[in-house]
Amino acid sequence: MKKIQTIEDFRKVLEWSSEYLPVKHLRHLPSYHQFINLLNGLDTVFPNDKLNWLATDDPNNPEFMSDRQQRLKEFFPKKTLPRSFTVINSGSENFLQVNNVVTCLNSGELVGYEVFFLLPLSAKCKITILINLIGESLDPYFIQWMPPAEQLIISHQIYDAWKNRDFDKQAGYLPPTMQFISTFPHLELPMLKRIENKIELGIGIPDAIGWINYWSPETCELLSFPDPATDGYLIRLSHRTPSGAWMVKLTEDMFDVTRPDHIEALKWAYQRFYQIGARV
Repeated sequence: MKKIQTIEDFRKVLEWSSEYLPVKHLRHLPSYHQFINLLNGLDTVFPNDKLNWLATDDPNNPEFMSDRQQRLKEFFPKKTLPRSFTVINSGSENFLQVNNVVTCLNSGELVGYEVFFLLPLSAKCKITILINLIGESLDPYFIQWMPPAEQLIISHQIYDAWKNRDFDKQAGYLPPTMQFISTFPHLELPMLKRIENKIELGIGIPDAIGWINYWSPETCELLSFPDPATDGYLIRLSHRTPSGAWMVKLTEDMFDVTRPDHIEALKWAYQRFYQIGARV
């Protein structure tokens, strides 16, 4: 790969991969009906990429679900925890995948639960609708999303864990993507610790601020949002959902790490919502 010299080049490199969107901080285990409603909603958002295939142990041989609702009901047994599964579209280049991951001990005790998504390239222009759908379907405390290039650059600068990684420096080599990220101008954002569990911050407190943020009623209460005295700008860009959560957009245009006004908006948000992120 040749040297990446501009943010536009960096964005183009990232466009070749599916985007990963984790939803970890769920208020409770989603029910079968919640998950079916989510998949039906995704069919509407991505009408040409319906999730009618079930991943198997053979990645080249997924199972077609002629009756998706009936087949997935098997993964939600009564009176026990749901089982892990992965649903995908037809495997086209416009790849879409939803992973329902349940982690249990041998005793059956629940250790962790996560739903994560691999999104197609077309998801960026539908991201507000998509996050609203996921939030209202799965009932998490919060979700946040930042454009991929911006997310990588910001993460490299704000998370202390990155500072101790050598990225093969001992071998005298940095991948082109990391060369670009490591030389990007300093944004003077607050330093944060990577959070391994939700208890460290407090249940319901987001670990970072995105361009698009889904905040549950509990999260909004913890953050004292919305406050008309301080949040007029954000309120104008945001809306309340039927469940009482808020879809909070940080800037009117998609967040751009090269725009000083966008960086100032992010700095202001970390000052206003000082609870967000474990500060170093």
